[in-house]
Amino acid sequence: MTNKNLSRRALLATAGMAATWAGLLSTPAWADPSSTQLQAQLDQARADLESMGDQLATLQNALSTTSEALEATRSQVTETQEKIDATSAELEQKRGVLSDRMRSAYKGGSESALDVILGSTSVEDLVSRVYYLDKVNESDANAIDEVRSLTEQLQQQMSDLENQQSEQEAQAAEAQQNLSSYESEVERAQSYYNSLDSQVQ
Repeated sequence: MTNKNLSRRALLATAGMAATWAGLLSTPAWADPSSTQLQAQLDQARADLESMGDQLATLQNALSTTSEALEATRSQVTETQEKIDATSAELEQKRGVLSDRMRSAYKGGSESALDVILGSTSVEDLVSRVYYLDKVNESDANAIDEVRSLTEQLQQQMSDLENQQSEQEAQAAEAQQNLSSYESEVERAQSYYNSLDSQVQ
């Protein structure tokens, strides 16, 4: 049962009981109810209180369940953000490694393209050296693609979690409002019961 169904049931029950109390309280001042009538009213008020107590417990459980789900989602949001930060840092690190290797291979240093060509002892050696450089760069590029893909997945997951968190926060606020409203109704019912009980005694 959803929180909305619970709140509708609670409001309908409250409205019915409120109408009952209104009828009982509208008894003319000159009418002096008998002890039998007072006892009947007291019994009805007690039954109403018991019913409201059950409904109150249902609303409290609904709020508790929603709050627990919200806290779990908030923990997931924090955990996912930490993963996003870690993968973003890894992505930048791998990009830096690839950039450094490309500069080293093609602009200078012991592994420059010119060194590869001049340092080769045969056509087969030249092909082997160029193939090695290409494979190293290809491996780095694949690693970057994997990390980028993971980062994008995590960012989508974060977006979904944030939407879920917003919905749960709205549900929790509604559940709290329903509970507070119903607690007020229970307090009025308790006061009415106490009044009747005092008269009967």
